[in-house]
Amino acid sequence: MALSLRPRQIECLDSIRNEYLAGCYQQLVVAATGIGKAVILANIRRNMLDLLPGKMLVFAHREELIEQLIATLKEWNPTLKVGKEMANEYADVDCDIVVSCNASIGRDGAVRLGRFGGFDIVVCDEAHHSIASTYLNVFEQTGVLKPDSTRLLVGFTATPKRKNL
Repeated sequence: MALSLRPRQIECLDSIRNEYLAGCYQQLVVAATGIGKAVILANIRRNMLDLLPGKMLVFAHREELIEQLIATLKEWNPTLKVGKEMANEYADVDCDIVVSCNASIGRDGAVRLGRFGGFDIVVCDEAHHSIASTYLNVFEQTGVLKPDSTRLLVGFTATPKRKNL
């Protein structure tokens, strides 16, 4: 059975692309639980390949999310090399997509990302946590927040305004 995107997922991917073309390089996708954020995330690289042909970094804050993301990315991108960079696991430097935990790549002094040579696309899952120092360190290391950067940063969350964070 061939995989197919739902209309709302296609709409979201088109919006990411159109906003990027309009000069919006830092984006936030807010979608309710069950919409299929992981599927949207898994299709960003293919949707942006002609504009951003380099590597993609995907990171989140919990191991179970990392494992789910890796499975979804592999399912939707069977021809791409997806690697896990976390704790004592090291992705091959020639991976198309690197998936990691913010604690592994964003703690103070972490240099793990440097061996990949840069990322055209950086995806932050559960972006409502992105004010944490480990997330900010990842943004700094990848250069996505620099004023002259044309790299794409996409954050995903179902809860952009949380009073308990």
